[in-house]
This record gives sequence, structure tokens and C-alpha cells, in this order.
Amino acid sequence: MNSLRRNQCPHRRAKCQEKGLSFHDSYNSTTDETTTTTTLKTVPLSCANFKYYPTFKMFDGPILIFRLFAPLLLFCQPFNSQELTAVRLDVKLPFPDNCQAPFYDGEDKIYLVGGCANNPNNKILVFSLSTETLTVVGSLPGRGSEGTVQKDGYGNIFFFGGSQVYKFDPKLNSTFLAATLPYDISSHTSFKLNDTSNTVYIMGGWFGPDDELLSFDMETLNSSQVTKLPLHLTSPTSVRVGNKAFIFDDANIENRHALELDLDTLRMRQVGSGTLPIFDWWSSSSVRVGNYLYIIGGFYRSRTDGVIQFNSETYENVFIPVGNLKLDNTTDFAWAPSSVFVPGKNRIYCFGGETYNWTAPDPHYTPQTDIFFIDLTPLQPDLDHTTD
Repeated sequence: MNSLRRNQCPHRRAKCQEKGLSFHDSYNSTTDETTTTTTLKTVPLSCANFKYYPTFKMFDGPILIFRLFAPLLLFCQPFNSQELTAVRLDVKLPFPDNCQAPFYDGEDKIYLVGGCANNPNNKILVFSLSTETLTVVGSLPGRGSEGTVQKDGYGNIFFFGGSQVYKFDPKLNSTFLAATLPYDISSHTSFKLNDTSNTVYIMGGWFGPDDELLSFDMETLNSSQVTKLPLHLTSPTSVRVGNKAFIFDDANIENRHALELDLDTLRMRQVGSGTLPIFDWWSSSSVRVGNYLYIIGGFYRSRTDGVIQFNSETYENVFIPVGNLKLDNTTDFAWAPSSVFVPGKNRIYCFGGETYNWTAPDPHYTPQTDIFFIDLTPLQPDLDHTTD
């Protein structure tokens, strides 16, 4: 069960204790519809994964029953018979990792920044697409765990992790501490207001307020808390399409819809048919390919040897099998590989990740060193690669 996975991380246990729960407890709730008050109670599952909010109510029965029968419900997810293939490269990461923040420079380089707390997590690596080689080009001056990266209008790469913001100049391979955030944002997600903007929106995380939208200006280096979100997000992944951001969230077992945040009004709503799998693991990866979003890893014990394709216009989703992922019905990508889309090659490049085997003896989880790509050409040979 997922509580076994959560037990491996003392940070998760500490977060549970902050919420006043024992480590194997979870949120459930009852609602008085006349007063809209919510009473929290606990059931013996894993902490904080299954928070329940009446405004996003999707299931009235006990959470335990939902969890037991969830794998059966996942067979209802739309399925695409077209199979893609993961092509594994000879080069590997210098150490197993599943938390590196990836950034594609639009030409030949994919940057991998930071990592996980139990790895050499302050390195900055560069993968060359043309030579398929990996080079260490720098390091962060401090902790670089479970972060994200964004590029400013001058070509600098900003890394957001913990409560720090580091600025990396790829021309000089130099890095310095640019700012300190008001709270720890580890395991958050981030996106820019638009492609040319220096404003970054940050949401979710395990240690700070996980129901707040935080903004950071990469030019003035100032941060501000923008608004409260209608629900908590622990280890979400997100992609921006125009003035909308789509969020796929692991905090609510009842929520099998995508979340859409309107960046003009800052209103959030559920969209789609509610047939997404349960994102019950740690972080998934998501990339944008035209109007399609591809989500990798983090699914809860459904068929995991593939990717989810989500249409940002119709809000529909399909599961697409991917051969050679080395996953089966006993092994999941509990933490997705770091992933970026390279338009010129029509490929999703993936780095590391962490698999979880349900039947193996402890430890069930295995950080990965593999680098591979998934070619989308068989699926969408004439794809529009519009980014904004």
C-alpha cells in the first residue's frame, strides 16, 4: 500500500505530524450543508494524500472503499491502442536521482538542476542532444532538493527549491543565491505567466502553505503571496497553455479531474470527464506538445507502462502505452523521471525517476539512472508545436 512508500521519507512523516495526524492517518470529512462547515476525522490510510474538500466533492462513500476499488475503476480510463516506444541511451546519470529540475534551452542543451535530499543534490548537469553526453557544469551554493526551474528574459535560469531561489548564468556557468522565499516550497510546481514574462507562479509543496499561490518576479527578485487556492496541493505537476494553467494533483483521491487555473481571474475549477488515474504517488512529470499535455508517472496502481495524453481544448484524456519503459502491473514510476519536450525532434526526453515494486522485498523503491526518449512521431507526425 502507499503508506509503505510514505514511510520511507522522514520529511513526509514530519509533515503529517504538523497536521496533527499520526503517520498512517488521512483526512476524511463530513459536511453540514446548512452551515458549510467541515468536520475532519481520520481513517487508517496514509497521511495527507486523501484530503477531502466539500467544494470538490466527488465521492460520498468511505475513502477506504474507494481506495480498495480504485484499481477496478481505472479500467474505465480511455485507452489508445497506438503504442509508442522508449528508446534508452547508453549514457546514464552519474548517480540515481528522481528530483532533478529539467530545462531545455531551445537548441542543443537540456539542463538538470538539483536533485533529492539523499543524493548529491546541488549539481547542475547538461545533456547534449547532438552528442548524447552528460557534463557537470556547475553547482548550487546550497540545498537544491525537489525544485523547479524557469528562464528569465535574459537567458538566466532560476532554480526554486526549499525556501531558496538560485540564479544560474549558463554563459558563465556561475550561480548565486538570488532571493529567499517566505516558506519552504519543496515538492511544488511552477510556471511562468507567459513565455516572455519574468513572473513565476508557484503552488503546492510539503512544508509551507500548500493552498497558496505565490508569485516571484525574476527581475526585481521579489515574491508575494497572491491568493488562497480552493484546495491543498502537495506534489502537483502543471503546464501552462496560453492564459490557463492545468494542474494534476496528488493530494485528493476523490479528484480525478484536471484542475484549470485562469491566470486572468485566478479562479480554479475542475475540468474534464473525471477519468484520470489517481495521482497518488509523488510528483508526476508533465510536458506540453501543442494543445496536448503528456503526463508521466505518479499514477496509482493502474496500468502504468505508458503516458496520459490530455487535450487542453476538449479536456479529454487517453492512456497511451509505451513499450520498453520496464514497468508492469507490479512496478510503477512512483516518482516520475524529469521530462522535457524537444520540438525539433518531436521527442520527450526523460531522466532518472524512481520505480516502486509492489511485490519485491524492502526496499520497494529504486531510484533510476537511465536516460531515454519517447518519440511522438508515430502518434502525431504533423504536430503543431505552438507554445503560447
